[in-house]
Amino acid sequence: MKIDLLEAFGIERNLISLWKQKYGEELLPLQEKSIKEFNIFTGENIIVFAPTSSGKTFIGEMVAIHHCLKHRK
Repeated sequence: MKIDLLEAFGIERNLISLWKQKYGEELLPLQEKSIKEFNIFTGENIIVFAPTSSGKTFIGEMVAIHHCLKHRK
């Protein structure tokens, strides 16, 4: 999944550009799965267990930024 598609979830274009520079053009499989199957932007709780370097930190970063932009905790 292209990182550009995060715009559909309310992530601002300039932030997506920064993430593309840092993380690349594509989301990792775990990140894509967390969006498509577990709807991480809905506000529900989620626990991610995965090996090192699988993309867990970026999942947390995406969710935190999304909720900050929506003025939620």
